[in-house]
Formats: sequence, structure tokens, C-alpha cells
Amino acid sequence: MKLLHAERLTLRPWREDDAPTLFALGSEPSIGLNAGWSPIRDIENARDVIESVLSNDFTYAMTLRESDELVGCIALKPVAESVLSLVHKGQIAGLETDELDNLDQTREIGYWLGVPYQGRGLMQEAAEAILRYAFEGLSAPGVWALHESSNRKSERVMEKLGMDGVGMLSHVHMSLLPGEVFWDEHVHFIGRSRWMKNNRIS
Repeated sequence: MKLLHAERLTLRPWREDDAPTLFALGSEPSIGLNAGWSPIRDIENARDVIESVLSNDFTYAMTLRESDELVGCIALKPVAESVLSLVHKGQIAGLETDELDNLDQTREIGYWLGVPYQGRGLMQEAAEAILRYAFEGLSAPGVWALHESSNRKSERVMEKLGMDGVGMLSHVHMSLLPGEVFWDEHVHFIGRSRWMKNNRIS
């Protein structure tokens, strides 16, 4: 995993010693429920989540650059099959031909930020760093992002990144939440050419 940097942040692999802070941040119900997973129960549960969910080549711990203090999480992962199915069904509009021809090379971002760190622009910094890595480091033709229909904060981040709303996933079963919970998810997308134009890259 390549370390990524923003002005105030470092994006690095998750470590076992992140468990106490993950518990402190992830036990806040609004964090997990907005992201589609149950609140972290205790430090042992946090260790299990780090080992089984967060320790992979595309999920980054967001930390303050000066102190390595954990503030949140951001992922750049292979795009979900449910999103690709919308394209194949003709339910996604506005993609360029080169983006449609290389769907398997597109990526998907997901993120959350601890409550004490919200409202400072940190999520925007992390997401911009991830997009830059996707387009410059991985030469991805496009990047997707999804948010639950009522999660306006997440939608604003996507809009500031220049991502367009391109579709909807309806009645999605949220398997990490207790009970039978279903969401409608808005789908956003930005292609490489649009990102380069927005960032004045020729």
C-alpha cells in the first residue's frame, strides 16, 4: 500500500494499535449507521474489525500528518458489481466511451470521519488525495461513490469533488446492520478527463 499525503493528513495502512481510537470514534452510532455498519462495541470488536475488514490493500487509516492521530477511514476499492449492473442495464447516463470500455478498471471510494473532526475540511482533503492517486497513480478511467439517500453530508463531499449524480441503487440490503435494513443509494461518478479538466491538468 502506497502512503498518501494531503496538507494535514497521511493515509496509511491500519494497525492493530489503532483499535482503542477506532473504538472511541466508531462507537458513536451516527458514524457506522451512516456508513452502513453497526457501531463498534468495544476494543476487542475494534481489533476484529481491523483484522477482518480494514486490513487490505485499498482501505486507509486517515491520520493527522503532524501527530499520526487517527481521525477516520477512506477506501479506494474495486467497483461493486451492483454499480456495474446499472451500467449494463442502461441505467447510468453521462459516461464517456473510454470509461464504458474499461469499467473493470474503475474504482469506488467510501469514507467516514470521526465526529470530533468533522467540519474542518479533512474529509475533502483525504478524498482529493485518493482521487489523485486513482487517476495519476493507477490510471483509473473513473471513480464511483455511493451514499444513502438522506446522507447530505456525504453527498456534499462528492459534489465538491466534481462527481456527478448518475443513478440510484434501490432497496439495497445492508448486511452489516442488524435486522432487515434496506437503503436507497445515490450513485456518483467522475471520469478521468473531467477530473483532469477540473484540476487544470493537460
